[in-house]
Amino acid sequence: EDGAPASIVVKPVNADRLIPNDEYRVSVDVEGREADLKSLTVDDFEATIDVKGIPANTPTEVPVRVTSSRNGVKVLAVHPPTVSVTVEPLIEQEFEVRLNPTGQLVAGYEVADRKLEPLTVKVSGLQDRINNVTSVDFDVNLSALREGTNVIEGEFRARSLVGNEVGVTVTPNRGRVTYTVRQLNVTRSVPVIAATSGVVAPGYRITNLVVEPATISVSGPADRM
Repeated sequence: EDGAPASIVVKPVNADRLIPNDEYRVSVDVEGREADLKSLTVDDFEATIDVKGIPANTPTEVPVRVTSSRNGVKVLAVHPPTVSVTVEPLIEQEFEVRLNPTGQLVAGYEVADRKLEPLTVKVSGLQDRINNVTSVDFDVNLSALREGTNVIEGEFRARSLVGNEVGVTVTPNRGRVTYTVRQLNVTRSVPVIAATSGVVAPGYRITNLVVEPATISVSGPADRM
């Protein structure tokens, strides 16, 4: 017998349209083989509370059920065995997704086009947390973009006015943005060719023509070079 890792997060089941207004954590006493007990982590356990039928905004004692996903590990006791749960209505609100770029494109390049999918998401959670959400961001590191088509996938982040992440559910929670990057200017080295006009004086001829510099650098838009 031994103690399993503390701080197992308790998840509500049968929440329907009412969800707990707080997060709960428990620890457990377990028994099993010594080798198994030494390698246990919080991911080896699932702690749940059944909130079905709990009246809204009324503190209610609910038993915590913990199961182990490791064969041969048995849960003997849960600490605390019950938690006082207050459930509140689940609020949903639609938000436009905002691109949140960081970094800079490589010098000499620009974004020709970008396409974000999806453009809107549904944010759900407690009323006070929904009120705290000011944006749903898709973070993009511009310095990682290269010329041509760049497809970036990632998670949406619900953030407050000061940039902190807010504990709400975003649906869908992932999206993608497609960037088209093109070169602003192209620099090429071109030879200098001397253009002559007229004719030399009688009795003379040109035997050699030297141009200095022999080449020059020319820059301009890629479609003109």
